[in-house]
Amino acid sequence: MSDIGIAELLLHGSANIDLMRKRILQLISMIIGLVHLECDRTNWKPDGVRKEFTNSNCHWSLGAYRNRRGEYVMVVGVRSQAPCSLGCQVFSTDETLMDPLYVDEVLSVYENLDVFVEGMVKEFPSLERGLYPFAQAGKKEL
Repeated sequence: MSDIGIAELLLHGSANIDLMRKRILQLISMIIGLVHLECDRTNWKPDGVRKEFTNSNCHWSLGAYRNRRGEYVMVVGVRSQAPCSLGCQVFSTDETLMDPLYVDEVLSVYENLDVFVEGMVKEFPSLERGLYPFAQAGKKEL
């Protein structure tokens, strides 16, 4: 492979990693937003909640607690099976608590987003109704 070929491959891979990171956060943000709406609607206070969703490639966790200011915070953690994976809080309703998702974990986490979605729908069945319009719109080519 020529230098130009490998350079293009690396640039394309870098752009894909950036897009995957963006989509990971977009999906998690959408789901946590819908859970927050449900919490507000039912006046449910998720203090001390911890849920885990796992397969052989990825371990997801959801935590909810009250911070020092008395606000409810939801965090999503993820740890892939990538070598040296430390795991991170990939999403939080308090952005100061978010960790970066490292390059060597992005692909594994992206490929295992279904584990998170399916686990969240199982824990919060009303999510299915909230996600339906997005699923229907996803079937359309614009």
